[in-house]
Amino acid sequence: MKKFDLFKNWLSSLLILWASVSLLQSQSNFILQNYLDSSFHTECLYLKYENELNRYIDNKVFNEQWSLKTRSNNGKFELRIYVDTSYERRRTGVYNRNDSVIFYLNKLVDSVELLFNVAAPNWDVDIETDILFFDTLTPFSYGASAAETLINFYNWIDSQGYPGNDDNYVFYSGNYTNQGISFVGELCSPGGSMMGYVNSFIPNVDLSSHEWLGHAANSLHYNTEVNIMNSFAGRPWNTPSLVVIEDFLDNQSCIANAQPPLAISFESFTVNLIENKVMLNWNFDSPDEVDFFQFNAGVKTRIGGR
Repeated sequence: MKKFDLFKNWLSSLLILWASVSLLQSQSNFILQNYLDSSFHTECLYLKYENELNRYIDNKVFNEQWSLKTRSNNGKFELRIYVDTSYERRRTGVYNRNDSVIFYLNKLVDSVELLFNVAAPNWDVDIETDILFFDTLTPFSYGASAAETLINFYNWIDSQGYPGNDDNYVFYSGNYTNQGISFVGELCSPGGSMMGYVNSFIPNVDLSSHEWLGHAANSLHYNTEVNIMNSFAGRPWNTPSLVVIEDFLDNQSCIANAQPPLAISFESFTVNLIENKVMLNWNFDSPDEVDFFQFNAGVKTRIGGR
């Protein structure tokens, strides 16, 4: 074989190797991007920035900037969502599709509400949502961290006088992926949260539930099992976090329990058979608005002797 042919074969092999490496690198980048955008790796960043967030809140309370604010007190969980252009582009693929984002986020909020109301034994929330868009640049800067961005967003909300007097203010930003962060226990103060882009719907519901409902209503993390309030949020809600959240909701003033009360609550109920007669005895409490009771008696026919 001539030297030229050897060189040509060597060069051909080198080009094939280079193409294979390029293809592998491209596939690796694709896999990495899909991993980052995947539905199974959402994370709350609260623990990473806990001290920074708490210092900010303590300063707010010290300066009485929150304590003097009042909510509208209509009984609903009033949520005001702001969306930046990067989130809109990643969610819809284009800009100026506010209608599609509104449809998506309303569906998400409804799912957060249903997931909590089914799980919580003593509380239902009725979430009322306003969705607004930053169709150009945001009026605040993105920070060096998610916590700094949340604080910058909230400082802007404060400078605007808390528009709408809502219970929680949430910023959905496409500048972050599969991440969320919130102030803890500040719902009705009012609260504040930031959500990054989550590609898949169910993990987005779970992380949103974690941030602007769970953390806002004072639940911390429960990392010993898979649950909504795990740092890597994933359903179901667990009992310890629901106990904390319901206790918080019982002691705040801006949200009313939407769970309908039972018409009556029995304190005691006994059945006795006396001389072939069934005697029923009971004591119960009822809401003040109940002023009429109706009892329907049924008789079961027994066939045969004693």
